[in-house]
Amino acid sequence: MLKNKELKRLIRLRYAAMASVTVISVFTVIAAAAELLPLPLAAAVIGVSIFLFAVMLVIRRSVRDELEFRYALEAELDDVAYIKFNTKKDFAELHGDVASLTGIETNGDILSGEVYRQMLEEVLSAKYDLENDIYISCSPEKWIRVNSFTSGIYKCTVIRDVSKYVSNMNMIKSLRYYDSATGVLSKEAFSHKLRKAAENNTDMIGLIHILINGVEKIQSFSGASAAEHAVIKIASFIKKYENPHNAFAGITSSNEFTLAITDTYEAGCRKIVDKIYNGICHVIVDLPENERSYIKVFCGYALFGRNEMNAGSMLAAVDFAAFDAVRQNASKPVEYNSESYADSAHEFKKIQVFNEIISKNLIDYHFQPIVNARTGEIYGYESLMRPQAVDGIKLNPLEMLSIAENQDMLNEIEHMTFFNSLQILSENQDFFRERKMFVNSIPSSNLSDSDYEELYNSYGELFDKLVVEVTESTKISDETIRLLETRYKNHRAGIALDDYGTGYSNESTLISVNPDFIKIDRSIIAGIDSDPQKQHLVSNIIDFAAKQGIKTLAERVETNEELESVISLGIDLIQGFVACKAMSILMLDIPLDVRNSIISYNLKHSGFVAKAYVVESEEPVNIVGLAASNYTEIVIKTNTAYIYGEADKQVNMRIKCEKGSSPTVYFKNVNINGFEGPAITLGKNCALMAVMEGENLFSHEGVRVPATAKFVLSGGGNLMVDCTYNNGVAIGGNSQQDIGQILFDGTGKVSVKSKGDNSIAIGGGSGGADSFIHLISGEFNLDVKGATVLGIGTMTGEIDISLNCGLINGEFGGQYVIGVGSKNGKVNIDSSADINFVGSGDICCLIGVLDKGSGTIHMEDGSCRMLMRAKNCIGIGGINGNMDTVFSSGSYDINGEGNKAKCIGDFDGSGSIRIMNAVINAVTQSSEATNIGIDNGKLVIQSGNIFTNSIIDIEAFSPHDSKLSRYRVINGGKFKAMVKEPGGVYSYSSEPSGLFEGNYVYLPEGYESEQVEPAEITV
Repeated sequence: MLKNKELKRLIRLRYAAMASVTVISVFTVIAAAAELLPLPLAAAVIGVSIFLFAVMLVIRRSVRDELEFRYALEAELDDVAYIKFNTKKDFAELHGDVASLTGIETNGDILSGEVYRQMLEEVLSAKYDLENDIYISCSPEKWIRVNSFTSGIYKCTVIRDVSKYVSNMNMIKSLRYYDSATGVLSKEAFSHKLRKAAENNTDMIGLIHILINGVEKIQSFSGASAAEHAVIKIASFIKKYENPHNAFAGITSSNEFTLAITDTYEAGCRKIVDKIYNGICHVIVDLPENERSYIKVFCGYALFGRNEMNAGSMLAAVDFAAFDAVRQNASKPVEYNSESYADSAHEFKKIQVFNEIISKNLIDYHFQPIVNARTGEIYGYESLMRPQAVDGIKLNPLEMLSIAENQDMLNEIEHMTFFNSLQILSENQDFFRERKMFVNSIPSSNLSDSDYEELYNSYGELFDKLVVEVTESTKISDETIRLLETRYKNHRAGIALDDYGTGYSNESTLISVNPDFIKIDRSIIAGIDSDPQKQHLVSNIIDFAAKQGIKTLAERVETNEELESVISLGIDLIQGFVACKAMSILMLDIPLDVRNSIISYNLKHSGFVAKAYVVESEEPVNIVGLAASNYTEIVIKTNTAYIYGEADKQVNMRIKCEKGSSPTVYFKNVNINGFEGPAITLGKNCALMAVMEGENLFSHEGVRVPATAKFVLSGGGNLMVDCTYNNGVAIGGNSQQDIGQILFDGTGKVSVKSKGDNSIAIGGGSGGADSFIHLISGEFNLDVKGATVLGIGTMTGEIDISLNCGLINGEFGGQYVIGVGSKNGKVNIDSSADINFVGSGDICCLIGVLDKGSGTIHMEDGSCRMLMRAKNCIGIGGINGNMDTVFSSGSYDINGEGNKAKCIGDFDGSGSIRIMNAVINAVTQSSEATNIGIDNGKLVIQSGNIFTNSIIDIEAFSPHDSKLSRYRVINGGKFKAMVKEPGGVYSYSSEPSGLFEGNYVYLPEGYESEQVEPAEITV
């Protein structure tokens, strides 16, 4: 074949020669015609020219053929191999890597015609059934497309690699006819072809089954590509024995192949069996060290006569022959034996089922709750393997492990367990926010480095939820301990020592492994309630573990007696049928009656020796669990804490916030009975924000807020404080204690009950210049009974009170009663709330002061409904006090019953009242009553609708000091007017109300208007 440069040079030479011959011929003819040359010489020159022209024509044809071939080839090929055969000279030239594509080695690139034809016949001998022009190459893993065309004297055969195309077409068309990796028939296609062969065959059929053990280990320790390489090499060797006439191979699982030979005879088939087995052994020897060290091949074969040709039974028989070879650890092919099959058929079937379970990952999982032994809450779940049924056979977990061990496939079990369990954890993360997944591990079959890397890359962020259970029947190696440390403990996962107390799970293993959990074996737990020796043993294990920071878990607790016994010994966790059996679902809670039993057992065996639990992190604290563990005190040493309990389970506990701290503590369903003091105590200069969630109850005593401390109650949950301790603290302090700052800005309900000689709901004995009680939002219900009672405020000292919340309900009863205010201190009250108060006793003031107290009251926008029953009672104001009271707006319905009753004002005291714009219904039933007024003070009315049933009309003055009289608005409608008086002009307005009929206004005496008329006093 001419090179490009030679071809171009030949073309230039041909054109130059033809031009020269033509010019010479023309000049020769002209010279002869002009008689310049003799005719014989001219004839000779012309003859030579004709000869040279003929030579040029031959060269032209050769060049044309070469060009036509080159153009055709360039149109057909695109960097592929081809064979160019010269039909005239009977030889062929090879171009490209023909040997790599075909798998046929040749001596050089020039072939004789005979060798060329033999080579072409071999290339075209293994046709691909599904598409024209595609053939199975003799080279491993190759599929080739072969096309031929003729150009002049040349025949060109083009060979392309179409392995990817064939693989993709098989996938796209879902034909599943050939295994894309090895090139042999798929399992379904092989079975189908074998059935057809059995139906049409009249001679013997032989099946040869090759089982490759160790592929999974190669994959684990050397990677998937190394495992695939080893399998493909062996498959390629088996495929060499295929031919289109009577031999075909198929893959029956990821590491098993079967070769079928039809129209054969017994001796010939056995000969092929030996050749294949020995050949594969040589292939294995040639594999890299990291592959061949794990590989072992077993071979079984079976021969079938005409009457035995049922495809299903044939495959089962040869499969059993290979199993027999494995069982015997045979180093040569094993022939099918019907008697051996009869004896081992059930065992063989189980292994077949096992292999299918492993290959298809036919594993379900059940989850047995691991329960907190203090609270009954689910701490975690143990992931338990449950193989699916295959062909009616359902293996149990122990059978799976036994077969895996015999088949040297424990690594596959380890791989499936970790990947499946962590996938489930990943898909159900809501269940594991505060819970853990316990996963069984076989330390002698550790995950390979590549498998672990894949596991960590996929699920490493969830390792803090993972606990690896070490299950081992032999001593755990130092290498395994190192792996447990580096792979799991160093990445936040926990380690549990399983079956502690039996076999190799003893003190030596405990010290070397240093686990986070000890699972005490069932053999020790069984009957522990009636066995003092077991109780002593478990008690020692628990004490030792507690000192090492290890949690203890009682396995397979099956009776209530065992449950109570291990709880009394101080076990941390419980697992077993008595708590909850393994379920196919992740349970949110164990049955309620079991939880209640766990709580009751704990409370039954708990003591009351002071024991403090320090909160130093944001990890939620279960107050019920702490109480069950004999804790009596919680000390907050973190900026944010989460304390939760169960609303229907009360525990004896006290909570302390250290001096100078500013924690935010979330309380959810906390039900505590203050142990020897308040439920919550704030240290000096402490600022506590208590965020309520759910239903919370503080009993015995509530929250102590000393003078330099601040207590803020927030959140949407409810709080009930039930102070039953005489002279106890509800919220703030008792009658002898000073208080700091108390603020409520939550949206839930606050209910306070306080009973005793001196009872206070919100407040304390005395306040200071910086003390305040602010009710910004929420709903309040106060029930205070005793000798001296106070709803909101202080007995003495200074206090600033803001009532700007939604609703305040109060019921007060005692000898001395103050609803909101102070007994004899200085108080400033600002209210826009809706207030419903009932007070009864000897001396009662629902808003204000008693006994020489002083301060201010500003009522605006809200409403008041008050009912008083006392010998001496005041609704808003004071008794022998000095209060300045202002009503800016709002609605007030005040009723008083007693010897001396006044709705607004003061008996025997001083101060002032200013009504600027309000609706007031002041009704008393008293022998001595002027419903609104101050004995030694002044009442100013600027606006408002005011009704009283006073026997004597109230004494009131205008803003400019004119004396006022009561008038009734005619027809009871709205009233608005500019009032002129000697001292000036002011605006008066009022509106009718649903509290009473009519609209009553107070205007200067002698006031004339068509809108009003004088109103008579109603008794």
